[in-house]
Amino acid sequence: MTTATSAPRLAPGPKGVPLMGSLGPWKRNTAAFLLGLQRDHGEIVRMRLGPFLVHQVTEPEAVRRVLVENNGNYVRGPLYEQFGVVMGKGLLTTDGEFWRAHRRAVQPVFLKNAITDIIPNIIRATEEMLETWEAKAAAGEPVDLMTDMLRLTLVTLSRSLFAYDIKPDSAMLKTIVDDVVEVMFRRGTATEMLPSWVPTDRQRKILRIHRVFDRIVADVRRSYAETGEGPLIALMEQATDPATGEPWTDQQIKDELLTVYLAGHETTAVSLCWTLLSIAGHPGVQEELDAEIATVLGAVCRRWRAPSRSRTPRWSSTRACGCTRPSGSSPGRR
Repeated sequence: MTTATSAPRLAPGPKGVPLMGSLGPWKRNTAAFLLGLQRDHGEIVRMRLGPFLVHQVTEPEAVRRVLVENNGNYVRGPLYEQFGVVMGKGLLTTDGEFWRAHRRAVQPVFLKNAITDIIPNIIRATEEMLETWEAKAAAGEPVDLMTDMLRLTLVTLSRSLFAYDIKPDSAMLKTIVDDVVEVMFRRGTATEMLPSWVPTDRQRKILRIHRVFDRIVADVRRSYAETGEGPLIALMEQATDPATGEPWTDQQIKDELLTVYLAGHETTAVSLCWTLLSIAGHPGVQEELDAEIATVLGAVCRRWRAPSRSRTPRWSSTRACGCTRPSGSSPGRR
């Protein structure tokens, strides 16, 4: 007597080509390729990228299961090994007890009450950006939305978490962040396979990234030593290893600073760009948002002002347009 067994269910996805899979379209236009996967195959997609079997998950409940409900079942995998080339061993690149200890150390600055304290910095950075927009509008010049969103999130993050004004470096850091993204995401080129001691353009970019951020990390730590200000750098400087009781090493502090700077602002800037682009493509939604801003803030003002805490829960359309993480997830969570 035999018992029939059902074949494992496989997610749909592109067939690709032998050996390379879907690496070709991934390299040609990554954003268009990933958007096409969801459109053509659904919210859970299976594909091959060279030697790697990859799943893209965009269905909200499935994302929540991976990040929150069953996160112990998943590790970061080969992609994050590339992130470590730039960020070292931080919240975005580690798993297990090391990750949990570091998450506990920095978690206080990401609690709700702590986040509301950064509102003045958000408003200040936004006002500075809008002033440049007004000047460009008067001169008939276009706005580079990605560049401005990167500057907005970077400046807000640095002032809020480190009490350090990074704005003078923001233009230069846009180029550095472009290099970071190019280094971290493999494109399947031959130079990516060469040892690190070979002086390729990629290795030169990695060295330049580290030179720039070594200086910024040193400046942030020097500023904290002089002023004692900056809630996140304070937690890092005071953190200890739960197993040994020893303070974090200089390398650990540097890696976490890099992680927060790079992962903490670029993803938020991209989310803002996509949100603004989506709103611009739906005039009805934009009109609804304008009406809500006028109602909640009392008037449509040329200059933003902070809504009081008692008014904050009244946002509805604005929340619906926002980009949010699954409830229960946190920065760097698996």
